[in-house]
Amino acid sequence: MPVLSNLRWERFANNVAGGMTQVEAHKSAGFSAKHVDSAASKLAGKPEVADRIKELTARIAKATVRRVAERVAITKEIIIQELWENAQRGKDVRGGSAVTNRALELIGKEIGMFKEPEAKAPTKLDELPQEVLESMLAEAEAKIGPPKDQAPHDPAPPKVN
Repeated sequence: MPVLSNLRWERFANNVAGGMTQVEAHKSAGFSAKHVDSAASKLAGKPEVADRIKELTARIAKATVRRVAERVAITKEIIIQELWENAQRGKDVRGGSAVTNRALELIGKEIGMFKEPEAKAPTKLDELPQEVLESMLAEAEAKIGPPKDQAPHDPAPPKVN
């Protein structure tokens, strides 16, 4: 949504989105009224002002979340570093081998050390077992029927007059 054409309405919307009460925002935007409460409420109720407040509030919330996330970012690097430190500390503690082993296991999993090798699927027909080939052929024939140039297996008996 673009900036509101009325500059005082825009200031009001910015102030409300920024955390001011409607009355404070109304006064701060340069409005004066006998009944400030009702005037501020009426202005906030205008569809274009209400939409602008929603948009600005969403922007502020999104920016706040981004800033907080940057400050307390938990990255893979931090986790792996902490696990490594746990593994090192576990070596120095009696009975700490379980801590050390678990930390090293988690690090190993993260870097892909413990993946089972994937079974390589055959890429050529001659790599398939005979039973599999026969099964595939029978399945295909059942779907499409016998070849056209070949007579059916059970021909009908000849007609006798």
